[in-house]
Amino acid sequence: MILALALIIGIVALLYVVYPLLRTGQRWDDTSPPEEPETTTQLADLLTRQQETYAALRELTLDYQSGALDAPTYQRQRQRYERRALALLKALDSWEARADTVLTRQGCTTVAPSDDTQGK
Repeated sequence: MILALALIIGIVALLYVVYPLLRTGQRWDDTSPPEEPETTTQLADLLTRQQETYAALRELTLDYQSGALDAPTYQRQRQRYERRALALLKALDSWEARADTVLTRQGCTTVAPSDDTQGK
């Protein structure tokens, strides 16, 4: 009985570790620019991926500062995450420009961001 339970737990743990490697979806180290968003769901996905990338950069820096990573590994991984962040920023800028175009075509006016530097 114990052997069967240990076997089941081992198989579940193995699947948990191997599943992300076998997925056909987008990987973290994929530096190709993300596809252009057409819906707010895709915008939300881009924003989520941006937050995850920034969190990964912060964690990477903490790992380096704690001595868990050597300098070459840190630089290589940091460059990869920075490329990912740049691609996401470009995609978000593109999405915003297209949204402005659609709003303009519909007769809506866009509101410029307020400038809080002048004081009240």
